[in-house]
Amino acid sequence: MSKHIDKTGVAWIESFEENDPFTGLVTYVRDRSRGTEHIREEGSNEIWKEYVELCLYPTIAQQKFKSKHKKEFLSDFVTPYDEAFAVLTLENNIEEWIFQCLNQGKRGKDLTRYTGIGYKKDGKKKGWSKEGLRRFNTICDKIEEVREKTISKDKEQWIQNVWKEGGGRENEGMPSNRRMQEKEDEDEDEVFVIRNGFRKRGSNGNNGLNGLNGNTTLT
Repeated sequence: MSKHIDKTGVAWIESFEENDPFTGLVTYVRDRSRGTEHIREEGSNEIWKEYVELCLYPTIAQQKFKSKHKKEFLSDFVTPYDEAFAVLTLENNIEEWIFQCLNQGKRGKDLTRYTGIGYKKDGKKKGWSKEGLRRFNTICDKIEEVREKTISKDKEQWIQNVWKEGGGRENEGMPSNRRMQEKEDEDEDEVFVIRNGFRKRGSNGNNGLNGLNGNTTLT
């Protein structure tokens, strides 16, 4: 992210490099006319690779990824739930991450889409909203569908070939795995069934949610 910031003025501002995959990823997520879960089939190979390495990789056990990513397709060792959570987290946090980068780590206010909206009875910020949980279900459905398409399998073959040739971010240092603590949205009485995976034991061995959180910054 640092190369996409103009630091010449008093206030740092966005200065995304044209044709950079990261720029394409941010542009894709900010376009709310198309859901981020479509990035597998609609995004370019380079933009999808940027998403996988920056957002999907940190949601799973790193040793598992490192031992399998050059030998197996992603869908063989990354569950649809891991992938759906990566998409949800990206949508939820992208503006907060960018704000922190522009403000030297300072937290933004109400920039996340599905977390920290309102307060619980004990005065603490809420966790995931019901809208976020519903969104997770929708993303799961789409990812399970698109994984069966030829374009998805072609992308997985392409990214595996790139990794085999040493063209991955692992050579630059991948983002570290972060654990997100699960919180309850206590103010609604509605019974809501979350797709299996949002509360399951994570693939890195931790209970609860796995992946990036609002304190994570893009580098």
